[in-house]
Amino acid sequence: RPSCSKSAAKPTSSPTTKSSSNTATAPRRRSSRTSQAILLENEKFCWKDKKERTRVLADLMDEWGNTSYADRALSCGSFLEFNFLEADDMGNNLKTAIRGKKQLSMANFCQLRTCPLCNARRSAKLAVMLSNCIDAINTEHRNARYLFLTLACKNCSADELNDTMTHILKSYHRLMCRRPVKRAVKGAFRTMEITYNESQNTYHPHLHVLLVVEDSYFPKANNLYITQAEWVKMWSECLKVDYLATANIKRADKSKKAIAEVSKYAVKDTDYLKLAERNKQKAVDVVKTFTYALYKRRLIQASGWFKEHWDEKQEDDLMHITEDGEQHSKWYGSYKYGYKVIKDYYLNMIYTKNDDGVPSNFIDVQDTE
Repeated sequence: RPSCSKSAAKPTSSPTTKSSSNTATAPRRRSSRTSQAILLENEKFCWKDKKERTRVLADLMDEWGNTSYADRALSCGSFLEFNFLEADDMGNNLKTAIRGKKQLSMANFCQLRTCPLCNARRSAKLAVMLSNCIDAINTEHRNARYLFLTLACKNCSADELNDTMTHILKSYHRLMCRRPVKRAVKGAFRTMEITYNESQNTYHPHLHVLLVVEDSYFPKANNLYITQAEWVKMWSECLKVDYLATANIKRADKSKKAIAEVSKYAVKDTDYLKLAERNKQKAVDVVKTFTYALYKRRLIQASGWFKEHWDEKQEDDLMHITEDGEQHSKWYGSYKYGYKVIKDYYLNMIYTKNDDGVPSNFIDVQDTE
């Protein structure tokens, strides 16, 4: 478990997807930090909103006493480098290009499991990966159909959360090994989510599962169809509880909503952000509980047809959400988060890169205004 002190344990991988150290030798350029500053505009991903949330998380981590994680959260996403895709080689249209289409090429991510910015990137990445996976399955199996399954048990206390999560995952494995499930289900993709119930001070770990079956699953004559009641019975037995546990099943042939639901990341930052406004110490306790429960735990699993098209190595790549094959121009811009003055991302530098990827040929931002 991560420590509560400055020597808090760190993930084995680097906390940043790419370092911004290449800009260390760059000359300092005076940038406008007024209301006239060139701000980052990105309709697909609200960087400003997510970054402001990481500052709240950093404050809670600091209040906890975990200064290592607090520093990582505070610095997360403070530097973003984008390629100006619409700029020509000579840079004659930079004024237009810097407000046009961009592609993220470098950033510093903290990779904390509770980070609002990193989790939003993870969810977006998982949604794209899962959508591509479904497209591949549909190409190979034209009779593929999809079901959305939610599995849960009774809420638990903070002290019980870690053991409850382990128990749910083991119970899920037992469920997937049941004969009726093995006969009917051709593949499954599951994620775990944890929500916090403030009124009861309890935690609700549960699984979102996207199942793929063949169209022969639905005719009763084939004896493959599993009713809602049967799912509940099997799940309760696998959990080894004396009550009827939650197991909701529904069709998801129009799977965009199912993809969004399954692609949710483990924790909702609103669970502690809203709480922090009313009860800061309780919010600290929630963040601490989430941090311990998620530490080094794998929350995603693909099996069957899903596993055939799933690349685990891509899960933690928060830089490249899509593979759109964009052609990079020669011109880049770095944005910094100026929380003390304008509380937004402002364009800090414009430059090209040499063959080694080192920034060069700097242009003063004010010259493009």
